[in-house]
Amino acid sequence: MRSEQRLRALLPSCDPDAEFEFIRIEGESLIGDHIQEGDVLTARLHFQPSDLWPGRLVVIECSSGFIVGHVFIGIKGQLRLVKNNPCFEDLIFEPGRARVVGIIIRSVRYFDDYDDGPGQDYGPLTPCKN
Repeated sequence: MRSEQRLRALLPSCDPDAEFEFIRIEGESLIGDHIQEGDVLTARLHFQPSDLWPGRLVVIECSSGFIVGHVFIGIKGQLRLVKNNPCFEDLIFEPGRARVVGIIIRSVRYFDDYDDGPGQDYGPLTPCKN
């Protein structure tokens, strides 16, 4: 089965024209969400502003790279990214300093060195600092 068909099997209710990015988590800032280092998140890249409700788990792009967290948008357009680990402080970005590039829709954890066989490529995994 081709990787595109396999992806559609994993995400059957999605718009057939939807685009996704796979993100491998680095760090422990989301352990309260049961997301650990090495987990692979699926981010939907196209979304409506109404999809960004307070606390939604998203991936943002900023000068430090890509970061996953719970987003809150301030009245003046500030982005506050909240981690679900008390050891990490919230990140606050002034307007124009960061942008939401995807909403997280799924998390997968592999418990061993899973190999789907030769030729199975799910595309590049974007490392994400947490």
